[in-house]
Amino acid sequence: MVPDSFLTPLRSYMKGKFDQFKDLTPLPEVPSTYMYKYAPSIGTPWKRVDTVLKLIETEFDSLGEFLSYLFHNRDYGIPDPRTPKHCSVVASFLHGQSNVNMGVIIDLIYRHHAGQPSTSSHERASAFSSTISPHDIANARTSLSAWATQLIGQQAYREICVLTRDDPNDPADVTQLCASTNGRAKNVQVVTWDHLGKFTIGGLADRFTKWAPLVFYLTEAMAAPRKNGVVKLRIKCPHPMVSAVQDTSPTDNYIRIITDSGWRNCVIYY
Repeated sequence: MVPDSFLTPLRSYMKGKFDQFKDLTPLPEVPSTYMYKYAPSIGTPWKRVDTVLKLIETEFDSLGEFLSYLFHNRDYGIPDPRTPKHCSVVASFLHGQSNVNMGVIIDLIYRHHAGQPSTSSHERASAFSSTISPHDIANARTSLSAWATQLIGQQAYREICVLTRDDPNDPADVTQLCASTNGRAKNVQVVTWDHLGKFTIGGLADRFTKWAPLVFYLTEAMAAPRKNGVVKLRIKCPHPMVSAVQDTSPTDNYIRIITDSGWRNCVIYY
C-alpha cells in the first residue's frame, strides 16, 4: 500500500492540471466494426442471391460473362490472372468439396424451364446434335444435350479403338490371329482350334464390359428391357449377350478397314 507521505505531494502537483478539459462534450459512442464484419447474413437466400446478381449487373455485361471469368481455365505456361482466393474457391467446387457439387448444378440447368427452346424455335431440331457445336446453340438444355452427345461419341470411338488392341498386361489376350504366315513377320500368332474353342459370347461381353464400358452401356440401353426405369435381366436371351453381339458390329467394321489396307490374312478373334 502506497503511504500518504508519497500521495499528498502528488495530489498537490496534479491539482488543476486537467481543468481545461472538464467542459468538453464527450463524443458519441462508436460501435465496434467487429459485429459488422462477422455478423450473420440477414435475409433469405433468395434476397442474398438478388443482392449478388445486382452487383454482377453493375460489374459485368451479363451473368454469362461473369461465369466465363469465374471458371477461367488458363493455358499452361501463361500467367494466371486470378487471385489465390478465386483459384481456391473454384478448385474446391470443381473437386466436389462444397455442399453442392457440379452434378447438382448441371441437372438444375438442364431441367430448368427457361433453358428449353420454345415450340416454334428452330433450335429444337438441334437437341442431341452430333454436328452442331454447343457454342452455336443458345438454349441451355439443347446446348447441353449436343455437348453430351458429342462427348459420348468421342469416347465411344476411343473405346472401339482400344478393343482392337491386345491387352499389354495379359499375354493370352489376342485380338488379331492370322490364318497363315509366310514367316517374314515376327511374333505372329496363327489361329488354332484351341483359340476358336475358347470363344464365347459371355467372354465377349466381359471384354466389352472391361475395355468399352460406355459402348456396352449404349448397346445395353437399346437391348435391355426396363421396368420403372430399372434394367431387368431376362432368363432367356439376356441382354448382355445381345449387347455383346451388337458391339462387334462397329469393331468388325473398324477391323475390315485395316484388313483391306493390307492385312488380308488376319482373322479377328475375341
